[in-house]
Amino acid sequence: TYTNITAAYDNVGGLVGYANGEMRIENCSANASVTAGHDYAGGLVGLTRKGVQIIRCFATKNDTDQYKYAVTAGNYYAGGLTGASYDTNITYSYSWADAKARRYAGGFVGRYESTDGNNLLTNNYAAGPEVKAETSNQAGMAGYIELKNSAPNQCYWNSALGTGFIGFY
Repeated sequence: TYTNITAAYDNVGGLVGYANGEMRIENCSANASVTAGHDYAGGLVGLTRKGVQIIRCFATKNDTDQYKYAVTAGNYYAGGLTGASYDTNITYSYSWADAKARRYAGGFVGRYESTDGNNLLTNNYAAGPEVKAETSNQAGMAGYIELKNSAPNQCYWNSALGTGFIGFY
């Protein structure tokens, strides 16, 4: 089923708007057009915080969709799978959704940050047809990434987008 989800402000996702704590999002998918009037729009989850795990999930865009971008944030952080993820493990997941924001747009995640080095992006793929940040920091995988003692592992993106893997590191 295809849905069109819009919020005037923050935290909009095709499945979950905001996830925090010991939450496990597993074996799920979303096929939605997601729009956040301000920040944190994701094809699956708008914003994740410490302790969240996303495992074997994906977000797609309906090809007959009338909207140009599947995921749109009016200001910051639009990502094909998550708008922004902080200290979150994301494994075996992919995005087939395009993303647009004023700043920090990524085919997989708009912003990813790991402050303790224990949370990783592992075995993920972004294949969205287009990523656009109107002012800065757009990339096929992550618009912005900040990691402590870790790095994305076995993650890939659609290099035909003409953007790099990470917009700002």
